[in-house]
Amino acid sequence: MPHLIFIGNSSAGNKKSSMIWPQIERALINKKWKYSIYWTDTKSACDDIVKIALYQQPDLLISLGGDGTAHTVLQSLYKYHDLSTKTRFTVYPNGTGNDWARYWKIPHDINAWIAMIDTNHTYDHDLGVIEYTHDDGSWKKEYFNNVAGMAYDAYVADFIESKKKKMTVGGIQYLYFIFRCLFGYQLQKSRIIWPSGEQQDKFYTINVGICPYSGGGIRIVPHAIPQDGALAVTAIRPLNKLQVLLISWHFYTGKLHQHRKALAFQTDELYVQPLENEIIKIEADGEYLGRLPAKFKIIKHAFKICAP
Repeated sequence: MPHLIFIGNSSAGNKKSSMIWPQIERALINKKWKYSIYWTDTKSACDDIVKIALYQQPDLLISLGGDGTAHTVLQSLYKYHDLSTKTRFTVYPNGTGNDWARYWKIPHDINAWIAMIDTNHTYDHDLGVIEYTHDDGSWKKEYFNNVAGMAYDAYVADFIESKKKKMTVGGIQYLYFIFRCLFGYQLQKSRIIWPSGEQQDKFYTINVGICPYSGGGIRIVPHAIPQDGALAVTAIRPLNKLQVLLISWHFYTGKLHQHRKALAFQTDELYVQPLENEIIKIEADGEYLGRLPAKFKIIKHAFKICAP
């Protein structure tokens, strides 16, 4: 009988997590599984809760919410992973954005999700590390399990961050913001450095992926594989606004990295710096962080995920 601990974001997905929890709880009771749940909506509180949870040595730590909740819980899980070497991680995906669960095919249906836990398939999962410049000028560190973005991608994330108390953003609405922000954005020059190369340009966007999906099904880093020990990088060289509109269908085809304007490769280390005194923003898993310069590294097999 597994021991499950849920960490829920009561405000995720327009409060869908708190509304669906009674149904999940009934299914757990029917299975006679041992479980508990903690609710939080702040990063600092999540840190404390994960530490408490890991001292209980659960078989499975579960984030109840969307991509943002999973991102926050994994920050704390890796920080305290030495407390419990047996604890695996998964998500019950019902936030606004569920791109990470989309890659792993983690089901939304309660019965299908329970069956997934029962089957107990476990996979190793890499984790990305970013050392970046905070807006106050200090250096900070962040882990990410899905996709980090710079330049236009982070410009959009920062815009959405300023609006998130007024709306939920996912799928088609995220695509709307990609086009909505386009007319206020100016291309900025940066340099990308990795062990086997270096490029500088006014990149439209720069993305670094552990997994391929972001922004409600967009695949800017379709060559990302979370078990191969490498960061997948896609940088798009200068495009005008009409060109952005014309290639937008490639966001979903998985072929954007093959476009003639794309620089795409895999690496275990990356350094991105602004040029000409530009202030270039950075985000990770949809969360605005700060600005460049930034260093990226990979932690191979950082945690274990339960998935179909």
